[in-house]
Amino acid sequence: MNPTERIEIPHSKGKLVKLLLLSLAFVAAGAWLLLSRPESDRSIFNDPAARSVAGGLSILFFGWSGFFFARKLSDKRPAFIIDRNGIEDNSSAFPNGFVPWTDIAGYSTVRVMNQQFLIISVHNPEQYLARQTSFLGKQGARQNYKRYGSPLALSSNALPYNLHELESLLRLKRAEYTNNRVTG
Repeated sequence: MNPTERIEIPHSKGKLVKLLLLSLAFVAAGAWLLLSRPESDRSIFNDPAARSVAGGLSILFFGWSGFFFARKLSDKRPAFIIDRNGIEDNSSAFPNGFVPWTDIAGYSTVRVMNQQFLIISVHNPEQYLARQTSFLGKQGARQNYKRYGSPLALSSNALPYNLHELESLLRLKRAEYTNNRVTG
């Protein structure tokens, strides 16, 4: 790899706009559940408690998601950077930040329902778990570690990239870096 080469992958604005609109639709549906009166006696949503819980959870979760998508739409930083030193993730709500090549043990792609994730295995997962400062970030990283053996999981949501292609690119660039480091 050319020592000055730097690959910057932007946020997928199209995907983020779609996700923002979907979030807003679910916030509106949650508000409708909270504010409207049921039209049928047979619906599960006839129960005021069920309507309040479903509406409130919808507003909270999708409101937070919409805030995240709007924030990422205005973020000028690249979603993902690959350079001679390693990778830098800014693609998620709780980004992993910089990961040097020497910390990376391997990669795998997993599918959870209809969502793809690129798992980046690291030699020192505890260090990356400790990086997360927010409660939700810590919980997400812990769940990734329990399920996939690494706290680092990239979603395809914010990236304009096929994760299998990104995995191949990471393998290639890591090999180039390792070879240059050994011979250089």
